Amino acid sequence: MNSLRASGVRIERCPGLPLTIGIAMCVALAGLAGPACSTNPSEDPGMDEVTQAGVVTPDWIHPACDISALAPPANDPNQCNGPWTYSYQEQWTDRAACGDPPVCQEYKSCPSWDKNIVGDGLGYDVHSSFESGPTLIWVSVPGGFGPPEVECPIEAAARRAALIAASPGMSQPAQNGFTVTWTSENEVAWQDGCGPYDQYCQSNLMYNCGLHINNFPTIATAEHPWCGCATYVPPVECPRGDATNTFTSSDVPKPLATVNETGADPGLPRIA
Repeated sequence: MNSLRASGVRIERCPGLPLTIGIAMCVALAGLAGPACSTNPSEDPGMDEVTQAGVVTPDWIHPACDISALAPPANDPNQCNGPWTYSYQEQWTDRAACGDPPVCQEYKSCPSWDKNIVGDGLGYDVHSSFESGPTLIWVSVPGGFGPPEVECPIEAAARRAALIAASPGMSQPAQNGFTVTWTSENEVAWQDGCGPYDQYCQSNLMYNCGLHINNFPTIATAEHPWCGCATYVPPVECPRGDATNTFTSSDVPKPLATVNETGADPGLPRIA
């Protein structure tokens, strides 16, 4: 093979061929013998290294260089294009496991004759009223009703006893302040006989016993510890099981927040 040099370019002649044909053939063969693609990193400041290792099939580690391949699946930010692992600490509110005894925040309300402590008998309200008893007629002839000072105390005592009986369990302090007093009301007096020619003389008095109900107690309804608990202080949270649990997905894509594969309550885990 003969060669020529011109302007720094070496031109070789293929033996047995005319010069012009030989030059063309050799240039073509030289081109086929060179690399399929080449870039000199020293000639491109923006490239640190180019490897000619062949074409890489796109996958989640080597995504294709287009927008859809570089985005999450279906453009859902909660999806991941590959196996993923996260650690979480599961919390729960088991009072026994967390060492959290129940504490009552609000007691139930119930009727009680006690107010501050059981047995004090101060759980009541009082009010007063007036009642008019039946009409009575006293006559001076023995055998009828007596005068007010005889009949009205009896009426007052009977009424007090009836009101106490109608309030079962009334405490002693409540009874001690409760009285029923009396007054004679609507008195009308007249006499029968008693004239200078009458054979007898009879005095008559018609009246009503007025009953004054003083400080009648009624049982109070309020919140007390002995009524039971209506609301407890919310339980505290504490770690359940191991301090850290690691979960790795078995397939892709995978919702980032799914924890059901662990059997844990989705509402309890905390992403570490």
